[in-house]
Amino acid sequence: MRVATHVWRRVDSKSTAGMAWKRQGEHITFKWDGFVDAPDVPILLARHNYEVAIIRRLLRARTIRRSLELGCGFGRLSPTFAELSQDHTAVDINASALQAARIAYPELDFREVDGDHLPFANDTFDLLATWTVAQHIPPQKIDHAMSEIRRVLRPDGIVLLCEETRPAERPAAHVWPRDESFYSGRLQPLALTHSAFIEEIDRLPGMFSPGRVMLFEPTVARS
Repeated sequence: MRVATHVWRRVDSKSTAGMAWKRQGEHITFKWDGFVDAPDVPILLARHNYEVAIIRRLLRARTIRRSLELGCGFGRLSPTFAELSQDHTAVDINASALQAARIAYPELDFREVDGDHLPFANDTFDLLATWTVAQHIPPQKIDHAMSEIRRVLRPDGIVLLCEETRPAERPAAHVWPRDESFYSGRLQPLALTHSAFIEEIDRLPGMFSPGRVMLFEPTVARS
């Protein structure tokens, strides 16, 4: 990963190079004293590489003119989406994370957006992606969030999600697992054409896939 510890510490001198969850108004975001879940750095990097691999595999054969990444955080996956799109925009509600992202990736377009309304015109994007973001949107807000996704997506656009669908043994106060049928219903008439956990991450010691990777397209398409 290109976002190094010293970059984070330029943003927060007390940082321990990680994130734990916190509330920002009605939204869920993170603070700098935990991490993207992994037991150690080698496993963390392996997790990241397997996530990048599935994104590339699902998107690399497509022509994507404009893409939108909701909940980009500190930009961990933003360069991957940007290399697959002619014009990529990444948004988040966390100003500190966006500051770190801009230091690490100054060539990318990061914007602070509160999540309740996407400041983009209808039918703007060919791709909309969320990666472990929708699962943190509370029940009273999720339908509106999904309708905003549909509003800014072009009629021939696609949606790529990686979200928790498995009920937790010990539910977290900030995670709402929703199954495939929930997203399929909210994203109609898009069709679910890929749905799987990241098996390579499930095989890592002490790890499990960060969510189910789901690809929605206008028509039933390639396997």
